[in-house]
Amino acid sequence: MLSYETHFSSKRPDGRFVSTMAAQMEMMRHVKPEYSLPNELTLSDFKVWQDKLRRKLIELLAMPEITEQPKPQKLSSVQRDGYRVEKWEFYPDDYSAVPFLALIPDEASENHPVPAVMCFLGSNHSKEFVAEETQLNHPNCLVQRYPERNRMAKYIAQNGMAAFVFDNPGIGECSVMTAPEYGETQGETRVQLCFGYLDMGYNYVSISTFQKLCFLKDLDIYNFVDQDRIGICSHSLGTEPAIALGLISDKIKGIVFNDNLHEDLRRYVAETEAPDNHMTQNIGFWHTIPGIMRYFSFPEMCAAFAPRYLALTEGGADEYLNRVRRAYSVCGAQDKLQITHYPCFADPESRTFHDRVPDHGVSQDDFYLKYCYCNPADHSFRREPALKLLKQCFGIE
Repeated sequence: MLSYETHFSSKRPDGRFVSTMAAQMEMMRHVKPEYSLPNELTLSDFKVWQDKLRRKLIELLAMPEITEQPKPQKLSSVQRDGYRVEKWEFYPDDYSAVPFLALIPDEASENHPVPAVMCFLGSNHSKEFVAEETQLNHPNCLVQRYPERNRMAKYIAQNGMAAFVFDNPGIGECSVMTAPEYGETQGETRVQLCFGYLDMGYNYVSISTFQKLCFLKDLDIYNFVDQDRIGICSHSLGTEPAIALGLISDKIKGIVFNDNLHEDLRRYVAETEAPDNHMTQNIGFWHTIPGIMRYFSFPEMCAAFAPRYLALTEGGADEYLNRVRRAYSVCGAQDKLQITHYPCFADPESRTFHDRVPDHGVSQDDFYLKYCYCNPADHSFRREPALKLLKQCFGIE
């Protein structure tokens, strides 16, 4: 077994390491991200910090330039019980045609505009799955985890909001559509996709965010949408572009961040206890934003969304959640922040580790289950807190 004491703790008098990884991890333990949320700050201090973080985020994402493109085009429409489902595509650049579904409540019209919720999905789910529509006949479009829970777009439409739902880049219909007999390939091709983005100076999160920013620019073509009531409902992989887009665009009034909130820098240095042949640090190149650990983490990004409406639906370690609480408190917007935990950690008595998450000596299971109150096997969309936040944000009874 790999362990901190045996492999990542210096035994030299000068405290140095021969192991490159051990030296790197120790260096990272001493990094203080430049835009960490200060422990003490006034409202004016917060606004200065918020603006600096936003500017740095845009710099790190290094998104392509938005160019003039054709308007979105409707491809089909079908009526469902209480809403219709339209398939569209939009054009973020000179090369891409990005398909999406719009689930539009029957009562939505130019005379009765409704809120719009952009739906950003978990890693391998398709837009058809979360809308409870017929899946495309291809292995890359057939992932169906917790089908009763994860119908995000359908639940939103049934509650009087228009849902605009997108595949993640390289996932579902946006994957390389090889012959069905070869089975699911989107995992392998997504790695290749990420290498291409990174070598071009972009990254997966930046392209995903860029595409949604392009869509948001043309949202005003839908006269049944209340342009002053636009939000995002995100799950897992979709939470990263969701909070990024929310910080970039003031049009976003509320975000459902449906994932456990933790800090990747701490996770990287903390998980030192692992089998000899299986270091657990690789969380996927699709999460990589080069340089971000030097500046801030996702708890800071969520904190910077204050004072707008935010739901964190799968909890997190106290120290991460408290950063977000502190930001909302400074803004006097505690009522716009909603935090819920996994069902197995819903009882406060089950959440017993209130100190700082360790920076070494932790296994992957301990990091999640013990300190971050996360149960990965139960990870799914949380309908009740999500709809509660969106209705509160948009004034829906």
